[in-house]
Amino acid sequence: MELDDLKNLLKDQSALAPSDPPASPAALQQLLKSNPQSPINKMVRNLWLELYITIGFLVPFSFVVYSIPIWSIRVYFAVLLGLCWVLILPLFLFARKISKLSSTALPVKKNLETIYALMKLYVKRYMQFVMGLLPIFFALAFSLGFKEGQSGKHIPAFDKLLTPFTSLWQIVTVTVLYIVFVAMGTYYFTKWYLKKLYGQYLEHLAAMMAELEE
Repeated sequence: MELDDLKNLLKDQSALAPSDPPASPAALQQLLKSNPQSPINKMVRNLWLELYITIGFLVPFSFVVYSIPIWSIRVYFAVLLGLCWVLILPLFLFARKISKLSSTALPVKKNLETIYALMKLYVKRYMQFVMGLLPIFFALAFSLGFKEGQSGKHIPAFDKLLTPFTSLWQIVTVTVLYIVFVAMGTYYFTKWYLKKLYGQYLEHLAAMMAELEE
């Protein structure tokens, strides 16, 4: 086990006589990065995966922007496309920073604490960012749809969905239910997604730090 090996090496180091050479930082660090299944390596891998996925979204979003004749959909996906471009650099810088920290020669406990704190903050800001974007994109979608309707152009698929609802209260009810459903779905999906990619490994990392204190 990686944690057992790490604890044993630290114990051996603390038990050395003053004249004995301590375990090198490289030896301690090797235990953190040598196992591809370690929580740190998995989080680093997932950070780079998210970056590649963000870059991958540029292709379909660009296709929609330049090929779909409906201007409101083109504008909506142009905003998504711009958001992807904006996120690429900070994602790259953060993934590179965590990658460097995972292979630096800092003291082991300090290294674990630094990575844990940064990843914990990343997960928190990630959730806040996603939920903060929801009202913005709701407002954007409804305003674009309203302007599209005012121009006399209609999206057949949307018209079919709204055909059964003839009165204002029905349309308002369906709209509110749609917003609530999408918001709740996004919230719980994002929580699950972040736990899958980072949360479970942060818990493992916290357990490692707690045991190293013993």
